Amino acid sequence: MPAIQTTPATQSRLRTGAALMALAGLAFVGYAAAFLALIFSGAFLELGIGPEQVDKGRAEVQAFSPQLHHYISHLHIALSGFIAATGLAIAAMSWFGVRRGERWAFAATVTITSVSLAISVPAHYPWGLATLGHLGPVYVAILIFLAGAAAAYSGLRDMTVEAGDSGLCALRRDVPGVQHFANEQRTQVGSPGGASPRPGQRPAPGQPVGPGGPAAGGRVRARRPRAEDL
Repeated sequence: MPAIQTTPATQSRLRTGAALMALAGLAFVGYAAAFLALIFSGAFLELGIGPEQVDKGRAEVQAFSPQLHHYISHLHIALSGFIAATGLAIAAMSWFGVRRGERWAFAATVTITSVSLAISVPAHYPWGLATLGHLGPVYVAILIFLAGAAAAYSGLRDMTVEAGDSGLCALRRDVPGVQHFANEQRTQVGSPGGASPRPGQRPAPGQPVGPGGPAAGGRVRARRPRAEDL
């Protein structure tokens, strides 16, 4: 298969789109790091969540039930780990897959991001937890990702068109060679010692007649005797 020659404009769009998508993934990693730091700093509540949203803090929850405090803390730690892992996956597949024109990497990155956000973000709205300080960084990361995905998709689409043009050019280059080979096959004799008859010359009985002879897998037809042959 011939190598696909992409234009500099297509390569630029792929690099720019992959870089923005990777940057969005690293933004999720940074958000997870901030989330984790707040847990061990004594803040207890998530980034951007304060007394206006939750009227009880770490001391009140711990006094009410130490086990409940431990449970909430472990949920925050686990959630920050999954956010960081998701961000790393997005960044890695974007930079090492999408940048090289891998469609599977683009589809996987978009799917991972869409599923994670579609499940996690809507739950903030019914209970008044969708504050700008809490979801603002997520919105910025989403916008960066969407801009990168649009640029990368444009590059992948142009890359597909260029691949089709490249394949068509390769086919056109190959056709004369194939045609020449077919012409050689037509001019070859059917077997050693056999020759194609010249125009107006009758083949001798039993003589192979080139591509239609027995050596070429053809079928010899019997000639009806005529009056001058008797």
